[in-house]
Amino acid sequence: MNEPGRFRLATGPLLGVLLIAGLAAYLSFYPLWYGEWYCTHQKSPGVEPISTYSDQSVPFPDVAWLSQSAYHLLYQFGAKLAGGDAESQLMGGAEALRSFHLLMLIARFVLLWLALKRFGGSANWATLGVFLYLMAVGFGSAVQRPQAFGLFFFTAIIFALSTPTLSRRALVWLPISFLLWANLHATFTIGLAMLGLHGLGRLIERRAFDLEVRRLILLGVLCGLATLVNPHGPWLYRDIFAFSAHPNLKTMSEWLPMKLTAAGGSHWPYMMSLLLLLFVRVLGGRKVGAAGWLVAIPFALWPWIQARMMFWWWTVAVWLLARLGPGLADRFPTLPRIPDGPPTRTNAWIATLVVVGAVVLFPPFLKLESRKVVSESTPWQLGLELTAKPEDEGRWLPPLRQAIREGYPDQKFQGTIFASETQGDFLVWRLPRELPVLMYTHAHVFPVEHWSACIMVRRGDNEWKDFLSRNRTNLIVVEISTHEKLCELVRLDPDWLIIQDAPQAGSMSVMIALRKKPL
Repeated sequence: MNEPGRFRLATGPLLGVLLIAGLAAYLSFYPLWYGEWYCTHQKSPGVEPISTYSDQSVPFPDVAWLSQSAYHLLYQFGAKLAGGDAESQLMGGAEALRSFHLLMLIARFVLLWLALKRFGGSANWATLGVFLYLMAVGFGSAVQRPQAFGLFFFTAIIFALSTPTLSRRALVWLPISFLLWANLHATFTIGLAMLGLHGLGRLIERRAFDLEVRRLILLGVLCGLATLVNPHGPWLYRDIFAFSAHPNLKTMSEWLPMKLTAAGGSHWPYMMSLLLLLFVRVLGGRKVGAAGWLVAIPFALWPWIQARMMFWWWTVAVWLLARLGPGLADRFPTLPRIPDGPPTRTNAWIATLVVVGAVVLFPPFLKLESRKVVSESTPWQLGLELTAKPEDEGRWLPPLRQAIREGYPDQKFQGTIFASETQGDFLVWRLPRELPVLMYTHAHVFPVEHWSACIMVRRGDNEWKDFLSRNRTNLIVVEISTHEKLCELVRLDPDWLIIQDAPQAGSMSVMIALRKKPL
C-alpha cells in the first residue's frame, strides 16, 4: 500500500517537468548561428562573427562553442528529418532542439532526485525537494540555451558530494565532466566554487589528513586542470571575468541584484526557502556541518549580487532541505508520514515507460502546428517571409510583402532591423548579414555607445528617430508589453506602417512596423 503512494509522489514532479517542457517551447536560436560558424570553419573566430555592429576591436572568447555546435547539428538533423519547405524544416529543427532539451530536463531532475535521496536518506523528502525545485524555477527550466548544460553538471556535482566519502569513480567522471563543461558554458566556474567550498568545509570538519579531505583536494586539482583543455587555455578565466564585468550587462535584469520590489515577486519564494530551511534546522535533529554551511551561505547571498544566481540557489536549497527535513521525524516520531517502502521492479518499469513516452511524444518528425513548436512571441513568420523564395512570397506575412512590393526598390526589403534582444536572437540567426539586426541578447559583444543607444530607442526617448535614421533602420520588431512607449510613438509616426499590432493580446504580442519609404 505504501509503494503506490511512493511512486505517485516520485513521478509527480517528473510529469510536471514533461508538461512544462512540452507546452512551453521557448527556444533560443542565436546559439545556432555560432554553432554553424564553428562547424563550417572548425576554429574559433578572432572577433565576434555575427553582427556588423559588434565591437571588432576586442577578441571574442566564446566559451560555449561546444554547446552551440551541438545545437546547430541537432537543428540540422531535425530539419533534414522533417524535409519539405522552409517552414517544415524550421519546425523540424526546432522540434529536435526541444526534444533534446526535454531529455536534458529529465536527466537533470532524475539526477537531482537521486542526489537528494542519497544525501537525506528519504525518498519522500527527495520527492518533496524536486517538487519545490520545479515550483521555484517554473518555466525558466523550459528555456533551451547553453546554460542548461551548466545546470545539469552542477546537479551532477551535488550527486557526487552527497555521500559521506567521495567515491573513487567520482575522481574520474567529475574531471571529465568539467572538461566538457568548460567547453559548453562558462558556469563551470560555479562548479569549481562548489567543490572548493565543500572541500574547505570538510577540511574544517575532519582535518587535513582525513581520506575524504585528501580526495576532495585531489578532485579539485584534477577538475581545475581539466578546465584548461579548451580553445583558449588558461586565458579562458581572464576572458570570463572580463565578460562578467562588461558594463552592458548592467542593463539586463538577470545580471542585476535581486530586489524585494521585483516584478513577478520572484523574491518571495527565495525568502520562503530561507524560512523553510531555518524551520527544519531549528525543529529538526539533523545538522549539515561546516561543509553544508560554507556552501549554503555564499549561494544564498549570491542572488543579492546577481539575480540570475537564483537557479543555482534553488538546487542548493532543496539539497539542504533533503538532509535536514527527515530530522523532523527523528525528533518528533509521532508526526504523520508516508513510509518510503522498498523500491520495486514495477515502479522502475513504469518510470522507464514515462521517460520513453516523453521521448517519443515530441519527435521532430511529428507534424505539429507551428505555434506549438515555436513560441508565439518568436518572429519566425517574419524571418521566413524576409527570406522567402519567389514562389513563397506573401505566404507568412501578406501585409508585409504587399507593402514591400509597393514601396521598396526591386520589391525587396533593404536596410537594418531594430528588434528587442529576444526578437533579435531569432532574426540574427535567420536573416543574412545583408539585413543586419541592431541588437540581440549578447550584450557584451557590442560597443557601450551602440548598446546604450539601442536601450534609448527601447525606452522611446526623444532621439529614437534620429538613431534609427542614422542606421537606415526600416523595420521595427518589439514586444508590445515591454515597449509600450516606443510602440505608441511608432503608431503616431506617419513614416511608419504598422504590419502587426495586437496590444490586447497579452505579453506574447509583438509589433512589426515597416518604414514606408526605405532609407
